[in-house]
Amino acid sequence: MRTINELKILVALLGRKIGLKPDDEVYPMFSSDGALQSDGATVYTDELYHYVVNDRNEEIERVDSDQIEDILFAVFEEITFNIAVDYELQNRVEKQDGRRILFAKQIELMNTLDSKLGSRMKEEVNNILKESPYEDE
Repeated sequence: MRTINELKILVALLGRKIGLKPDDEVYPMFSSDGALQSDGATVYTDELYHYVVNDRNEEIERVDSDQIEDILFAVFEEITFNIAVDYELQNRVEKQDGRRILFAKQIELMNTLDSKLGSRMKEEVNNILKESPYEDE
């Protein structure tokens, strides 16, 4: 198992692949003692890797895993989603479901990070679309 500092370095190295800087504010907090942010995402380790998102001290998302890939996916799913939202806003196509551009960009970014992350993101998107298909005008 990697230490919290090794995990932080790995996340920063992967982030560089999609144009992020090591000190970018898009990254979660990396906690060496398991203390969580009251607002935002925190990554910490003990016998497992943990990714926790709080909103006003209320936990809204949690991933606990012995697989580092699960934590990397959670971290970068959030980061790439926010990048893809901005991209879609700048490249919006009238009368087209904006998720077409957003999802394509997010999958592209995740593939840039790692092909396994990209495949996993594509699977997540396909599951979303099964429940809520595109709605173009």
